Amino acid sequence: MGTVVALDQFRRMQDELVVANPRKPKIPRIVGGQIWGADYTSVDGIVFGLLKVREIASYYFGTYDEDFDHLLLEALDKAYYIGMSGHDELVMAIAPLKEILVEMINDENRKPLSIGLVVLDLIEKAPVHKRD
Repeated sequence: MGTVVALDQFRRMQDELVVANPRKPKIPRIVGGQIWGADYTSVDGIVFGLLKVREIASYYFGTYDEDFDHLLLEALDKAYYIGMSGHDELVMAIAPLKEILVEMINDENRKPLSIGLVVLDLIEKAPVHKRD
């Protein structure tokens, strides 16, 4: 049976839960065979690449970043509708993601974030004529 809780008390309980249990991203698992072997001419390959970039970037943000996730969602949308919107729209959606990754690079995260940039480049440069 449910209980009635005052709104202020509910908000305090929610704030305590967030502080006690912050979302902490896992260390990204980067496997060269997966990255180089993915077919970035297919929607599945593009989605894999974008989610791998999210996995890498979110770890180095220290938490999930809503703005970056929003840009990724836009790129995923362009990937899903690539047949209607075209490859150029996908490239335009990827450009801000690349800019953010470049700004985030420092000596500690250079290798993984560079791999994220490579994945975005592979998606961008995948042969358009092969796409369905």
